[in-house]
Amino acid sequence: MSLLPELQEKVDNAGADGMQGLHHMILGPSPSGKTTQAREYVTALQDKGMQIGPMTFVNAADWKSWSDFQQLGDAFKKAKGGALVIDELEKASDQMLRSTVSQIMLATTNNDTLVIVTGQPSLTSLFQLDTELEKRMGKPVVLTHKLTRDEIEEYKVQQNAKDNARREEVLATQQRVAEWRDARDEDLRPRTTFTAPKTARFRKPQVTS
Repeated sequence: MSLLPELQEKVDNAGADGMQGLHHMILGPSPSGKTTQAREYVTALQDKGMQIGPMTFVNAADWKSWSDFQQLGDAFKKAKGGALVIDELEKASDQMLRSTVSQIMLATTNNDTLVIVTGQPSLTSLFQLDTELEKRMGKPVVLTHKLTRDEIEEYKVQQNAKDNARREEVLATQQRVAEWRDARDEDLRPRTTFTAPKTARFRKPQVTS
C-alpha cells in the first residue's frame, strides 16, 4: 500500500524541526487502511533518518474502566522518543477523549513523541471544539475507499515480506558488529613471547679408579 500524498509530502519535508509538524490524524471508514497508513508513515520517517524510536499502538476501544486513565498515561510514557498510534479514538468515552486530547497537547508541545490518531470521519468535530489541536495535528487525512478482503490479504503478504527483510538486515548488521568487535579485541589483546630461561648444563662427575 503506497503512502498517501499528504503524508508523503510531510515525509519529504521532514528535517531539522524534529517531530514538530509531523503529528497527524488519519480518518476513514473501517477497513480503509488507516492503521496501515500510520505504520507506513512512521516507517518512512524512520527510513529517512528521523530520530524516531519504536511505535506503540493503543486502541481506544479497549478503554473500559477508570484504570484506563493510568494505562493511557503509561502509553504516552512508553512511547516517549518514539511514535504513538492511537486507533479508533471515536470509541473513547467523553472523559477518556478529553484526557487523551490533553495528553496529545502535552506531547505535541514538548515534541518528544510523534502522535498519530486514527478514527472515523466523525472525529473531525474535535477540531471544531479545539482549534489548537488542529494546529498541532494538521488537517486530517480522510480515506474514502474501503479495502476489500483481497487487498487486506495482499497487504499482509507485503508487510510480512518487509518485516522479514528488515529482520534479516538487523541480524546481518548485528553479525558485522560482532565480527568487528572480535577483530578489535584480537588486535588489542597483548601479545607476549615466552622465552624459557637458560639452565646450566649438569656435567656428570668422572669416576677415577
